[in-house]
Amino acid sequence: MNKFKRLMLFLFISIGISVILYLLSLRFYLRWDLTEYRLHSLTEKSLRLISKLDTPIEIIAFVRKGHENEKEVQRLLSAYRYVSSNIRYKIVDPEKRPQIAKRYGIDSYNKIVIEAQGRRQLVNILDEEHITDGIVRVWKGKKIKVAWIHGHGERPLKGSGLNTFNILYERQKEENYDIQVLNMGDERISSDFDLIIIASPKIPFMPKEIQKLERLFLNGKGILILLDPLNKTNMKEFLKRYGILVGEDMVVDKMGHIMGGDYLMPVVSRYGNHKITERFRLNTFFHMARSVE
Repeated sequence: MNKFKRLMLFLFISIGISVILYLLSLRFYLRWDLTEYRLHSLTEKSLRLISKLDTPIEIIAFVRKGHENEKEVQRLLSAYRYVSSNIRYKIVDPEKRPQIAKRYGIDSYNKIVIEAQGRRQLVNILDEEHITDGIVRVWKGKKIKVAWIHGHGERPLKGSGLNTFNILYERQKEENYDIQVLNMGDERISSDFDLIIIASPKIPFMPKEIQKLERLFLNGKGILILLDPLNKTNMKEFLKRYGILVGEDMVVDKMGHIMGGDYLMPVVSRYGNHKITERFRLNTFFHMARSVE
């Protein structure tokens, strides 16, 4: 066999191997992570859930082109793509492509929209935990159900004015939460809801209601209790049983007025090392806050 024929045979074999590898790559995804802390790998929880996907998932990340977040989001979404061929994603700069941002109701950077089977989920925190949770929600169609308790003078969920939580309500609807206003006597609270919110009660809970709260907590239900300093309620005693001490006081910030607040509106500009606050860059104002230990 002369040199020309050997060269042509080598080229045909090389092209054939390349085609086979390409076809395999469309169906199977393989990636090696040699970093010390497995920086390019998903957690076992995400791998377990994403590997079971049986329906196409579309992910659109709205981040600023060239910003440090773009590389991180690209790395994270490509990891999902490597695990499941059912995942497709694209990264969009809402400033450069405003028509796409408008279509999805996006008015700021660092948001992700996940779509599947006619369902849509907005993700506001660009980390693996929240993205995986968003994927599972649109895949399985599951909403987080929240019971907003009333009957003790709590602040209203919906409505106008500073006394309501209407902004929270609208944002949670965007993120696929199902929030319903219920009283403690409603039996659905025990079985149908994932989170119970008690927002600034003004009168004490009855003993049987406290007992129900205890059962809910011990059975793994999430409970969020918001207490204003001047309201007299027995929530303090309930929290004390679980090692949470709520002070009969009010936090005074002598420097608050310099930052745009007042003495009774403490301003926080530095945050601890926690996932909830790791991306905070703005000041946070706490109107009439009390001490908690």
